[in-house]
Amino acid sequence: MSQQPQPVPQGFHTLTPHLIVLDADQAIEFYKRAFGAELVGGVARGPDGKVMHALLRIGDSNLMLNDEMPEYGALSPVSGGSSSVTIHIYTPDVDRAFERATSAGAQVKMPLADQFWGDRYGVVSDPSGHKWSIAAHVKDLSPEQIQTVMSQWSAWFNRLSAEGILKAGQPLESESKLVVGKGRTVSDGPFVESKEAIGGYFLLDVHTFDEAVAIAQECPALDRGITVEVRPIGQQCPYTKHLESTSARELVAAEA
Repeated sequence: MSQQPQPVPQGFHTLTPHLIVLDADQAIEFYKRAFGAELVGGVARGPDGKVMHALLRIGDSNLMLNDEMPEYGALSPVSGGSSSVTIHIYTPDVDRAFERATSAGAQVKMPLADQFWGDRYGVVSDPSGHKWSIAAHVKDLSPEQIQTVMSQWSAWFNRLSAEGILKAGQPLESESKLVVGKGRTVSDGPFVESKEAIGGYFLLDVHTFDEAVAIAQECPALDRGITVEVRPIGQQCPYTKHLESTSARELVAAEA
């Protein structure tokens, strides 16, 4: 009697990402350099030479990919707009893995940092526009501990919003800056060209430098070992105050 085929083939898990990429041959080489991928078997090509199917292995998991095929509506994020999907990698040496990815040409979307849920975590994007999160679990936290941190952030945001102080913002990432200024927008001052590099900001409406410092001191980020720098926006920092901590993240506050 012949052996029954396995519903889940050997080497596969229940979930396997399947990516559409801009240039499959280049993508395979990029994933080798960036994530240590290995090509499994051969590459199936169509009559025009395009990659119809390729199987890669990263760590203990598989990844399938193929070239763009616009005639069938198959486009990579860089051609089709954007992607709401992030592929997650857990690895023992996350700092080395993150450096390897960026050295290979991956673009940093969220700098590597210790996160409140217990992971050291960062996000990059590849040349096709796919996002990859890279992490190592560094601290075991209970659901109650995680919820406490989330509640602290929510309370801080909600209070500033209710009082009319919070005017605009994006989630702060590592190396981010908290921008505080009365009635200004993020396109003012030095941030018009550095917004992408900053990765996140808050624009608040305050009246004095001391008020900016007080808001920064109340930010839950300080509890996570974050360095806070308070300074005016669009000036050569005549007023600067550092709230010392152990992380590289910065929050920049400015008086009106």
